[in-house]
Amino acid sequence: MLVSVPVIGKVGERVVSYFGDFGKLDGWIADTVAGGFLIDLETDREQREKLARKLTWLEKKQKDPSVIEARNNGRIIPKTPHSTVIFADGTYRDCFIIDMSASGVGVKSELRPEIGTSVAIGKTSGRVVRHLDNGFAIEFARLLPLDFIEEIITAQ
Repeated sequence: MLVSVPVIGKVGERVVSYFGDFGKLDGWIADTVAGGFLIDLETDREQREKLARKLTWLEKKQKDPSVIEARNNGRIIPKTPHSTVIFADGTYRDCFIIDMSASGVGVKSELRPEIGTSVAIGKTSGRVVRHLDNGFAIEFARLLPLDFIEEIITAQ
């Protein structure tokens, strides 16, 4: 990945970056150019496929301004991605937060609760609204303040 930056590091240095559309990306500086550097990204197959889907969507949106974001709230990648999903019967499962927004959260889990299932994650409640390739999405019962969202959904 080639990035334009105000400060250029040295070849071989580790880089961790956050991009609104892509979340956290990290790797090593592979080469430098005027005003930027090339990052050799550290990603697994699943991350590469997710990044490819996002790039394809952004390209489509750039070519056709009528393409609109289906989400009402932008996604954020949490600094601490571990949480617990609690089900109505009192059972709970640890989960990994893929991303989050004021209105919901995507979690990585082997479980596939039915669409509409009431759940709690951290200190907030919601319901399962869709299945993901590697988990499911929860829509919160109410919008959460972005300043405190991570504290709320990762609380154990």
